[in-house]
Amino acid sequence: MDNRGRSNVILTALIQVFGLSPFPARLRDVSSGGCKIVTGTPLKRDEIVLVTLPVVGELVAFVVWAKAGFCGLRFERPIDADLILGRKHRAFREAPPEPVPLAQWPVRIGARP
Repeated sequence: MDNRGRSNVILTALIQVFGLSPFPARLRDVSSGGCKIVTGTPLKRDEIVLVTLPVVGELVAFVVWAKAGFCGLRFERPIDADLILGRKHRAFREAPPEPVPLAQWPVRIGARP
């Protein structure tokens, strides 16, 4: 864990963005307030995404920065990052869960955080 409360990990997350099919991303670090992901799908600052994390499940997140395939996400609500870190060896042994239909997202698309 670094001095900002982030821990390095290498896990798979599922990302869903309005208008795009869900796609996998690599989770590189995680804290209670957000995470850094690596993805081949370009994301833009201020986009709202639904991210599915191992053990924790689905969370609404906001893209706070994006550069060269890396993105920083801020979670809508804090998580217990220890749940991910303590079980990382078991994460997504099976297929990731099915994406949530956009109509069921808990925030309005385009709303600012």
